[in-house]
Amino acid sequence: MTAPLATAAPWRSAWAKVCAWFAAHLPSGWVPRLLLPHADTFATAERAYAERRFSDAVALFRTLSAQGEVQADWRLGQCLEAGVGVLRNPVAAVKSYQRAADAGVVAAQARLGEVYLTGLAAGDLLSDAARASLESPTAGSSFFRRLYPEGLDVAANPQAALHWNRLAAAGGDAGAAARLGHQLACGLGGETDVALAAMQFQSAADRGQVMGELGLGLLHAGRYGGVVDEALAIRWLERAAAKGHSLAHLTLGLLLLEQPLAVRDMARVVTSLTYAARAGEVLAMYRLGELQRTGDGIPVNSVMAETWLRRAAVKGSVPALVSLVRLLSALEYPDYLTAAQLCREAADRGDAEAEYLMGVLCLEGRGVEPDATDAVRWFERAAKQGFVGAFERLGALYAEGRGVAQDYAAAAHWFGRAAAEGDREAVMHFGTLQIHGLGVQQDPLAGLAAYQAAAEQGSSAAALQMGIAAATGARGAVDYAEAAEWYRQAAASGRPEGAYNLAQLYLQGLGVQADHLAATALLEAAAAQDFLPALRLLYALALAESKGVGSLDAALGWLVQAASLGEESAASTLAALLDRPEQATSELVIKGLERVAVSGSAVAQTALGDAYTRGVGVLVDLENARRWYGDAAAAGSVVARTRLAALPGAKADTFR
Repeated sequence: MTAPLATAAPWRSAWAKVCAWFAAHLPSGWVPRLLLPHADTFATAERAYAERRFSDAVALFRTLSAQGEVQADWRLGQCLEAGVGVLRNPVAAVKSYQRAADAGVVAAQARLGEVYLTGLAAGDLLSDAARASLESPTAGSSFFRRLYPEGLDVAANPQAALHWNRLAAAGGDAGAAARLGHQLACGLGGETDVALAAMQFQSAADRGQVMGELGLGLLHAGRYGGVVDEALAIRWLERAAAKGHSLAHLTLGLLLLEQPLAVRDMARVVTSLTYAARAGEVLAMYRLGELQRTGDGIPVNSVMAETWLRRAAVKGSVPALVSLVRLLSALEYPDYLTAAQLCREAADRGDAEAEYLMGVLCLEGRGVEPDATDAVRWFERAAKQGFVGAFERLGALYAEGRGVAQDYAAAAHWFGRAAAEGDREAVMHFGTLQIHGLGVQQDPLAGLAAYQAAAEQGSSAAALQMGIAAATGARGAVDYAEAAEWYRQAAASGRPEGAYNLAQLYLQGLGVQADHLAATALLEAAAAQDFLPALRLLYALALAESKGVGSLDAALGWLVQAASLGEESAASTLAALLDRPEQATSELVIKGLERVAVSGSAVAQTALGDAYTRGVGVLVDLENARRWYGDAAAAGSVVARTRLAALPGAKADTFR
């Protein structure tokens, strides 16, 4: 009679259900073995499970569990957790694991150690509405409460995890040993023992457990504290990474990235971070995007930087959003509109740097309407979180009375806080308040000392002020040699005013040996930054040195550059050169005026109208004259409007 039952699935299933009924309605363990067919053993249940006959397997596991078969408890827990052959129920699964674990089943102990370390959620088992119904205090005996009387989710319990991981590790489970090592290293569960953690990691790693190898890598990298052994950390992380562990790749990439740039293997860094990023590690996406944005050891690649940063941002990385703001704002053609949208998203999530950057965008009107008041609000939010840059910005706004009522005492407060955090520009600004007695007691010497402290910390603005103080005798006797040193420091930091002032000393031989070539080089460096005083002086020097029409090219170049930047006096000077008699000069001036006119200079546009009317440097062309006069008149030039009205209707083709 046994053999037919072993092969006839319907009969076997029915018999199992009968046995399950007895198990449910009679005292535990009452159903005698003789009621079960010989075929209904744990092996039979395992075979049904392997053949994916999950309903049959669950019925048999339940029956065997009722008889005290602890392996059946372990298997039943797996079925309940996965929802195969039975409705998924994490809480019931853990209870089943607990029965097996209490009886010494190492696999069940290990699973409990894993579950209690991270918690076990039912996920999408129920809709939001159904879950709300279940969790409602008034649910009573609702359908969902009857299905899940003890709820759906199992909360993390580090103390329980420590207990079960310790038992499973003692029973030889390598994964449990690795988890136990992690708990002991981090103090998860109330006990910290880095030495014992290392032993557990080693035990797991010796059996090829990748989490043990990762744990040793993290331990020797100093992530858990203790002595750092970088070479050993890299060795263990590489072993774990070779098995395709994305977190090992991420940790390895970050560890290599911490090495000095001179010895850093950027190819290995990028390879590891790329692997981890493609595997879904959000931090790897962010760091890879940052590397390509900043060009830290690799070529800048804005396209790939944006790709990785956007992927990280989509997965919830706020730092990636902030980096995207910086990336989009620094492009050759900045996308301030998108940058502002992303910045607001990060700021609304409470990121201090994003709040600061939002203030900057509002202050400068980039991607949003300019609004100094809104900028103050964002800076104040960032300042509340201790973002030092916001301290300095608030100090400046209070000092200027921009977006907020002018308040030098408040300015001194914010500059003082920023200075205390090491902001060298704030040190200089606080010194300015001291020199003039604004919001603080007047103390010029203390103010100059603040300038010097800021300059010695690398502030180019403070170095410039120190140079001016030395050149004007603000601290006593005039000292041009000292002034030259401070101007040189400011110029080396890219301050055009420093280069210009130092050039003046070289031209006059004050505090330095007179050197016309050095002065010219400094002025050209300042002119490259569109510093108008340098452009005007270069024009004057070049004009003074000109010997003939041909040598006017250089002089006119400086004049045109100044006029193109909106310097109307330069445009007027350029226009006046049209009256020089040399034809070659007129042609050069016309080219310069055209460059300046395109930038919107009404003076240059009017001069071109005059040139085309009179035929100076060009053929007489009244249509062109009308066009340039029209542009100038539209810009508000009364002279151009008068001359436009006086133009005759006929053309003349003469050349003067």
